[in-house]
Amino acid sequence: MCIRDRYWTAASGAHFTRGSIRALWGAVGWENGQLGYPVSDEICGIRAGGCYTHFQGGSIYWTPARGAHFVLGFMRDTWAGTGWENGTLGYPVSNPSCGLADAGCLQEFTGGSLYWTAATGARFTRGSIRTLWGQTGWENGYLGYPTTDEICGLRDGGCFTHFQGGAIYWSPATGAHLVTDAIRDAWATAGWENGTWGYPLTEPRQSPGGTTQQFTGGTARHDTTTGTVTLR
Repeated sequence: MCIRDRYWTAASGAHFTRGSIRALWGAVGWENGQLGYPVSDEICGIRAGGCYTHFQGGSIYWTPARGAHFVLGFMRDTWAGTGWENGTLGYPVSNPSCGLADAGCLQEFTGGSLYWTAATGARFTRGSIRTLWGQTGWENGYLGYPTTDEICGLRDGGCFTHFQGGAIYWSPATGAHLVTDAIRDAWATAGWENGTWGYPLTEPRQSPGGTTQQFTGGTARHDTTTGTVTLR
């Protein structure tokens, strides 16, 4: 039921929408679309002159600089966990784009990207880790989708993100490098970056009979004949 520019249901109550937020809500199907009915009025006065309206299925956020973009509920919860527009990701700068590999979705924010699949949930990537992941082919490459957010506060100011097919670790001194397969498993057993291996310094490289990778504590070698991994 619509009363002027207010919308009402028994479940959501009466809430008003207007301007760019209302226009975007209309573009995605009004109450019959993914967002459903509004569950808040338009609330303004947030960072950078922004405004938002929450809906049953997500939210629409607007700023003078970025315009209006919607965030669906299954991605919004992760964004909320980072601090909404005041946190790591900042404001959305695109609407969700779905139809990726494994029915995944992507949404860009001022501070990074959110990727979602039913198997992995919504996870964010940013900065040097995101750049290196992109160089491997994003979700279509051998790393697949992220299975954690970017987690920081490690030894020497480091951060990491785990993916379906490996991990990327970054520190200010070493930069971002990926670790996969048997070398990653052996590194984990040795204590990750806190163990004798330290951080990775290079990407894995094929060598006769196996794979090698430089770490701050030495050179790891995976012998594919024996299946063993050693650090020298």
